[in-house]
Amino acid sequence: ITLLTNNTSERMHITGAGYVTTPAQPSFSAEGTSYTQASGGLSTIICPSVWHNIGSHYNASTGVFTAPVAGRYQFSFWGLSYPHPNGLVNYIAYYKNSAAYGDIVQFGGGNDQHVPVSGTVIMNLAANDAVTHRYWSNSGGTARAYNGQWTYSGQLLG
Repeated sequence: ITLLTNNTSERMHITGAGYVTTPAQPSFSAEGTSYTQASGGLSTIICPSVWHNIGSHYNASTGVFTAPVAGRYQFSFWGLSYPHPNGLVNYIAYYKNSAAYGDIVQFGGGNDQHVPVSGTVIMNLAANDAVTHRYWSNSGGTARAYNGQWTYSGQLLG
């Protein structure tokens, strides 16, 4: 069974085995980092290398995902943070319309080591809500999401 829009664009497909696909479902996955960590400040992590961006709702220049419709969305990040002088405190949080959403991921490290970090959240969003993930460090700008080893993704769940 295939549902088409204007008899031209497939919007949903159900296979004989019962698998359901929705080719136009908003989703993105991007990697790398392209931002300058503010000294002791909060910075949006921008992942400029896009693997996929169904619907073009993720802006690879600003790091902002804009919800096209109201619904539940899942966002995830994983990667390395580096370097970590002794006594360093960092956190990463999701932001919805410039306000922190839920808990933050707080971490530290020592001896200039890489630290793996990750986080996932499900958000209720209205159409046009903006979502970012942001990084803060007390290191004066030395610690950051490590370029080339950082991934950020999101998708509409329903």
